Amino acid sequence: MQLEHKSAFDILGDTMADAPDAAIDHAAAIDYWNSVPPTVNGMLGGFPQISRIDLQGSSNFLAKLRRARGDANTGLLPHALDCGAGIGRITFGFLLKVAQQVDIVEPVGKFTEQLKETEGFKELAEAGRIGDIKVTGLENWVSTAPYKYDLIWNQWCVGHLTDLQLVEYFKRCHEYLAEGGWIVVKENQSTSIQGEDIFDDEDSSVTRTDEKFRKLFEEAGLDIAATELQRGFPKSLYPRSYRPWYKAQSTRSQNLAIAVTPHQIPSDRIVEVDLKAAEVTSCRLIEATTNLKNTQKHLVRQNGFYISQKSEENMFIKRNSILLFS
Repeated sequence: MQLEHKSAFDILGDTMADAPDAAIDHAAAIDYWNSVPPTVNGMLGGFPQISRIDLQGSSNFLAKLRRARGDANTGLLPHALDCGAGIGRITFGFLLKVAQQVDIVEPVGKFTEQLKETEGFKELAEAGRIGDIKVTGLENWVSTAPYKYDLIWNQWCVGHLTDLQLVEYFKRCHEYLAEGGWIVVKENQSTSIQGEDIFDDEDSSVTRTDEKFRKLFEEAGLDIAATELQRGFPKSLYPRSYRPWYKAQSTRSQNLAIAVTPHQIPSDRIVEVDLKAAEVTSCRLIEATTNLKNTQKHLVRQNGFYISQKSEENMFIKRNSILLFS
C-alpha cells in the first residue's frame, strides 16, 4: 500500500475544479437516448405508471395559472410548444387538450419518427393541430414560426443544457412568447445534502437545485409566476438516483462531508487527509470494503448517502461513492 498525504485545500482543489454543468456532453446525451426504446416506459425510466399522474398534475397547474390570470375564456390556447417532446407523451396526453396547435422540438430523430406513428397523428397534422416538428437540441433551437407561443412547456429536458446555454435558451423562449404567455419548466430538483447541482454521467445531464433555477431565471430576465411540487409519484422515485458530485464542506456545527469519485482514489492506495484548516482535527479516507459490521449501526441513510451519527468517529463507505464524515 502507498500512503498519500493531502491537505484539505488540495482535496478541494482537486474536486471542485469544474462546475457540474461543465461535464455535459451533448453527443453523449444523444447516444444515451438513442439507446432507450421509444416507448412511454423508456421515456419515464421504467416508471410508465406515473404518466397519468404526471399529465394530470401538469393540467391542474396550467389551470391554476389561467385562473390566477383571470382568464374568462378557458378555451384552447392558440399556440403551444413541447420542448424535448420525446415520442409525444405530453403532446398527445396534455398539450393537445389545452392548445389549438402544438409545435415540437426534439433532438432525437427516432423519437420524432415514433411520434409520427402515433395513432391519430396524420389527421391531427393535416388539421393543423400538430404543427412544426424540429429535430434539434434546445441549445440550437430557433423559432421560425410566424406566430408566438402562449405556452412553452419544458419537462425533463433542460438538464442537458449548461447553465450558460440554459440562460440563452430562456431568453429566446421569452422572445418567442406571446403577451401573457407562460414558459413552464417541470424538472427534477437536486436532493444533494450539500445543496449542489448533481451531474449524472449516465445520460450526461445535470439536476439543479431550486436556488440555481431561480438564479438562471433571473439572469434570463424572467419572473416566476407560480411554483408547485408534483404530488402523487411513488416514494421509490425519491431521492433520485445519482452519483455524488465533488464537494467538501465543514462548519463548527456540521460534520465534514467529502464526495469522492473512483478515479480520485486508486484501489491500491489509502489517502490520509489533513483537515485542520477545515476545523476538523483529523479524518481518514479508508480503502473500499464491504465489512461494515462494526459501523453499520452508526450510519443513517439520508438522501442516498450514509451519514455518521457519532461525530467523534471517522467512518467510511464504499470507495466508488464515498461520503466520509468526521
